Amino acid sequence: MLAFYRSVGEAVLWNSDDRLAVGDWGIADELTFDQLARGADLRAIGYDVDDPEALYHTSSRQAFIWPYDSRARLIGENLYEDKTSLVIEEVSPDEAITPTRVREIHRERLATLEADHGELFWVLDAEGRAAR
Repeated sequence: MLAFYRSVGEAVLWNSDDRLAVGDWGIADELTFDQLARGADLRAIGYDVDDPEALYHTSSRQAFIWPYDSRARLIGENLYEDKTSLVIEEVSPDEAITPTRVREIHRERLATLEADHGELFWVLDAEGRAAR
């Protein structure tokens, strides 16, 4: 997993079609995982692509399992990818959203949420209450 997290600095990641399960043990999520990334970054995590400088869209069904301890602290991450569902296609950079634009959209949405709900509305205090 470390190679993946090191490779995504300038990738655009998103998911859809989530099927979540939550229990005392943790959280599991089966989803369709997509990414726009350079070939070199995809190679670093084991994907077979032709051009290290080209931009690619990858998509596959994956399952993530995040186990928690008795105090609800994350203690691991397990990822399973259905390689039979993997699709990799080269994308023209002119037709792709950039990581910079994704960050701008994220900041715009966060500003709207904070304007509506207060600054840091999403932060919880030690008792699990909104820290406003």
